[in-house]
Parts: sequence; C-alpha cells; structure tokens
Amino acid sequence: MKERIIEINLDEKDVLRFLNSWNFETDVLIEKEIIKEVVREMKLEEFDDLVHLLAISRPGPLSLGISEEFIKRKRINKKVQYEHPILKEILEGTYGLILYHEQIEEIIRRFGGFSKEEALSMRRSLGKKTKNLESIKREFMEKAFNNGFKKDFIERLYEKLENYAAYVCSKKAFYNIGIILYLQAYLRVKYKEFFNPEK
Repeated sequence: MKERIIEINLDEKDVLRFLNSWNFETDVLIEKEIIKEVVREMKLEEFDDLVHLLAISRPGPLSLGISEEFIKRKRINKKVQYEHPILKEILEGTYGLILYHEQIEEIIRRFGGFSKEEALSMRRSLGKKTKNLESIKREFMEKAFNNGFKKDFIERLYEKLENYAAYVCSKKAFYNIGIILYLQAYLRVKYKEFFNPEK
C-alpha cells in the first residue's frame, strides 16, 4: 500500500482561531499556563505568530520585557527604527527584537565577518557567560570596526547580543514544536467528530 502525504495550509483561519482560544490539552513540553495568558494579548494571525508565541512565552523573555514589547509592536504594527539596514534584514520579522539563536549568529557573521562555525561558538560563549567574554568582545569590536562600522554603534550592538544571548533559543526548535501544536489543533478543528469536547 502506498503512503499518502497530506499537504495542509499552515495559515488556516479556523485553526488559528482555535489556537487563540488555547482550549485544548497537549502533552508537548511547553509553558502552557504562560502561553494561555500571552496568546490572549497577542492573537495569532499566521503560523509564524505561533512560532514567535512559543519563543516569547518563556521566563527569560518575560522577565526582560521582550514578550510585552513584542506584543505591543505587533498589535499596533509599530514602525521600528533600525540603526542599520542589515539589522532590518535580520530582525524585521520579529519587529526589531532578537528572539532566536539564528538571529544572533547572523548578526555576528554579517557585522563581524565570522564564519558560521565561529558565530555559533561565539553565540554559545555569550549565552553561557564564559570567562573569555572580554576577548570575545574585543575580537568582535575589532573585526566589525575593520569592516567599516562605527565604534559606538558596534558597542551598542555587542551589548545587545550579550544581554539577549542567554535568554533566546533556536527558531528551528520552536518551529518544530509549532508544527506539532498546529497539527493537533488542525485535527481537532477539521475532524472534531473524533474528539470529545467534554474531555
């Protein structure tokens, strides 16, 4: 028997409405109670919103005020002022906020001229607050300056990277979790006769 692969739309409005109510149980390891609170304020309009929701519904982003700022910018569609066009390219999808490891690594690569492997290693060191942060900062500053970026701008950029590195996670991980949650919601919406809403 041949296997059938079913293609589904990840932006189904009725599925997103169901997710906005967050009225279902899941065994996926997420901050369920926090998400319920955050989704009420945020409102999902597309699948990417679900990925961002998972990213900001964690103790770190909540404590830094990232979650609140993200929701505010999304709700009013706030026009973000970027200090450099490269930052706009990297952060526009998250309203100018750093939410993911991948964004930190791309900033390190694009401004410092580091390789992917070097950027990964530097991001990990920043996240773990290792003892060699001074040498990391010096190397990033020197390379970015030699690439033509102004010193005061690089200082502010590095400080932001160091502050955020310990609190963000991989977008790929949140995307995969989002797929599982979306599929669970999709089945409940599209095949509700197989689910008992009383349980």
